[in-house]
Amino acid sequence: MGYATFLSVTLLALQEDAPTLTPAPQAQLRGTSSPLVRYAKGTKYMHINNIVQTILDENLKRKRKQLYHYTTADGLLGIKTNKSFHLSEHQFLNDMDELKYGSLIAQINLYDLLNEEYNRAIEKKEIDSKDIDFLNKILDKVKNNEKFLKLGNYYIGCFSEIGDDLGQWKGYSNFGEGFSIKFDMEKFLSKKTENYIYSQVVYDKKKQSTIIKTLVKNILNYYNQNKEHERKEVIINTGAQLIFLTSTFFKSPKFSNEREWRLLYTNPFLNNKEISYKSGRFGIHSYHPFQFDINCINEIIIGPKYDFVLNFNSLNLLFNNKVTIKRANLRIK
Repeated sequence: MGYATFLSVTLLALQEDAPTLTPAPQAQLRGTSSPLVRYAKGTKYMHINNIVQTILDENLKRKRKQLYHYTTADGLLGIKTNKSFHLSEHQFLNDMDELKYGSLIAQINLYDLLNEEYNRAIEKKEIDSKDIDFLNKILDKVKNNEKFLKLGNYYIGCFSEIGDDLGQWKGYSNFGEGFSIKFDMEKFLSKKTENYIYSQVVYDKKKQSTIIKTLVKNILNYYNQNKEHERKEVIINTGAQLIFLTSTFFKSPKFSNEREWRLLYTNPFLNNKEISYKSGRFGIHSYHPFQFDINCINEIIIGPKYDFVLNFNSLNLLFNNKVTIKRANLRIK
């Protein structure tokens, strides 16, 4: 199956009498089976991003109405002037292992499940385990997904629950010469379509493991209920993409102080109309412009290296006195 087909927006056009998915025994995880069950019962079209969104929504119950984004002066002016938010191609983000970390966590947990199945098969004296065959195939597909990261089909916008954080001033706003913008996220996401996934980032390794292992077990049960070879192949391909996309919201615990949320744009049929370009620290950067209602900006914190009074007056003029302007509590020399 070609890569474009593998990334297709549907799971599979299953017949309406297809069997329902039974959750894995003692491993029920919110969201891992319900969207697949609805699809198996006869839904003819379902965007794979919607399934990932459901998995994340139902397992990460915390919601934040207000989030912050750190940026430079040029970044703030661009947001205000163009009424768009740049989702950066993941290879241009500060973390060099962006997305690779989640893929590695998924692979480690697949290896764990493989070892468990090998031990079970030895104990039961099962010479030919179909579950081992499935796990090996889906593991290969997840590894293959990682190889395609350099194609640049993943665009990410980052937000934080914390608006005045020393590490983020240094890392994302030119060492304090920038701004922290507060967004009303409900208004910000009002134009979100099925090409986007929005969720908080998972830092806890146990939670990451639980999400991946239970998702895999539910896909495995679904796979075992289907007898047609072609359908099984599509389940493996789509299942691997589900696992990979879910893992893009995993990050190392060492970044947990950032308390990040992210908006991910992914579309297998990318064209030049959806991508723009700008200069950056790595050369020419590609990004996806996300259009939004500028009135969702309700507060701006002036960076610790900027003169507060000068910027206070300019920002009030720029935003017509419609946003709250604050000074950073932290100071940086």
